[in-house]
Formats: sequence, C-alpha cells, structure tokens
Amino acid sequence: MTDTEPSNKPLTWLVLATIPLVLLMSVLSAYVRLTNAGLGCADWPACYGLVEFAAGAGPVVAPGAGLAQHITATLVGLFVVGIAVLAWRDRGNRPRTARRAAIALGLTICLSLLGLVTPATLHPIVALGNLLGGMVLLGLLWWLWLRALAAPAAVGPDAARLRPWARAGLALLMLQTALGGWVSANFAAAACPELAGCGAPWSFAGAREMFDLARTLSLGAGGAVLVPESAKALHIVHRLGAFLTLFYLGWLSFRAAQAGAALRAAGYAILVPLAAEFLLGLASVAGGLPLAVVTLHNAAAALLLLGVIYLYHRLTPAKTTI
Repeated sequence: MTDTEPSNKPLTWLVLATIPLVLLMSVLSAYVRLTNAGLGCADWPACYGLVEFAAGAGPVVAPGAGLAQHITATLVGLFVVGIAVLAWRDRGNRPRTARRAAIALGLTICLSLLGLVTPATLHPIVALGNLLGGMVLLGLLWWLWLRALAAPAAVGPDAARLRPWARAGLALLMLQTALGGWVSANFAAAACPELAGCGAPWSFAGAREMFDLARTLSLGAGGAVLVPESAKALHIVHRLGAFLTLFYLGWLSFRAAQAGAALRAAGYAILVPLAAEFLLGLASVAGGLPLAVVTLHNAAAALLLLGVIYLYHRLTPAKTTI
C-alpha cells in the first residue's frame, strides 16, 4: 500500500490474527512430516525412512498432532478467505493489498491440495512445495501487515543502501530453506551423522540425481526409502549454505544495528533467530536428529524469515512496492 491509502482496520487485524496461525501450521506440518519419516520413534534410527504408504510399514504420527494440524490449516484457510473478501471489497482504495490477498488465497488453495498428497507421495518435490508454500504465505501475510501498520524507518542514504542487500539476504535465506527442505524430503537427514563431515569416502560423483527436482524415491524390500551415497553431497551443500547464510545475515544484522536506532531492532530481529537456527542445526546433528530439535530448527527458519522481511520493510519507503 501507499502512505496515502486509508486504513482498513478489520482487514489489518485479520491479517495479524492469521500470521501466528500460519506459523503454527508450518511448525505442526514439519512435526507431522518428520514423525512420518521416523524421527522420534522408539527404535530410531532403524525406523527412519519407513514411510506410511509402504505396505503400512511406516511410523504413524500421533493423532493429536495430526488433528491439530488439520484444525489449524482449516482456520488458516477460513481466515485467508476472509482476508481476500475484505481486500476485494476495498480494492478501490487498496489495489495492491487486494492483489497480494488474492495471491495469498491462491497459495492457500495450492497448500490445501498439496496437503492431501504430501503424506502419500514418492515425489520429494511435493513435500518441498508444501514447505516453501507455507513459508511464502507466512512472509506475504507478514509483509501485508507491516505495510499496513508499521511505518518504514526514516533512514539516511547510507542505511538506505542496505535495501538491495536485505533483498539478497531474503533470496539467500529462501534458497537455504529450500536446501534444508530438499534434504528432508529425500529422507537424507541421516546421511551425514558427524558434525565434522560425512565420513569417508564421499564425493560429488553422481550428486546430480539428488538435485533432480523430478526424482522419485525408491523403496527397499522392507518399505524403507533407499538413500543413495550421493545424498552426502546434498548434505555438504546444505551445510556450506548454512555457513554462508550465517555469515551473510550476521553481517547484515550488524550493519542494520550500526545504522542507527531506527534499524537496531530490525538487526536484532535477524540476529536472535539466526543464532538459534545455526545452533539448533548443530544440535540436531550432534544429538542424532531428535524430533523436538529438528522441529524447532524449522520454526527458527520461519522466525528468521520474518526478521529479514521486517528489515526490508524498514528500509522500503512507504510509496515503494516490491
């Protein structure tokens, strides 16, 4: 929106109410997905990669978690429909808000369809689409609310130069999130059980198959997903991306904090979840992929996304669109 558009408080507060629901939905979806993969089961790691639809071999998620996910997703769907209706009625005053609300509604419909097939597919791209779709929906709603209620910062020309760097940080974060989701979708989380590396020998030979978005999972005789040796290369790329993201966003948060009081809170909004995300990643490997830690790792990524978008908003003039 622009700074001259009239406010629409019912729409604004409905968006704000939907944001924590989308965050909760994303965390619950990660929990259900990871539980179905076998994390947290009694005979870990023997049960890892046993999928539900493979002759009934896989671990079944706790009914309470699955029910909570469905209820939350239903509420999100209803709230997003309400947002789209209110935005459409006010499209004359807030045309860009109406367009973004329509995009949010389309994303919600796509996520609903993906949610029907994600637990029963051998195509990792479906699980990845579910993860990234939820993150994009969360970020879009957060941006809608920020542009409606939270004023951009009055920054000088030096701080304003951070805006393209913040946009690059957002792209880097989404790429790293996609890499992490791709590791999980391919049941490759246990391919590198050591903090220092993936053991020996390993190489990037044959790694192309792990980065093929059209690949299909293969199942062994016992119903477990067969993870090729090249999955180690995927892990190495994800770990290198984690260090790159840590250094880049750490630098960005430091620059924001040093740019003046107007951006200090935005810098901390990146730094705190960034540190948590990196430490949770280390803890998940060192602890043998405990379910709670890996789920929190997903939650920290979502909070980090909100922090980077918040900084970008603070650097974006009121009359500027993205």
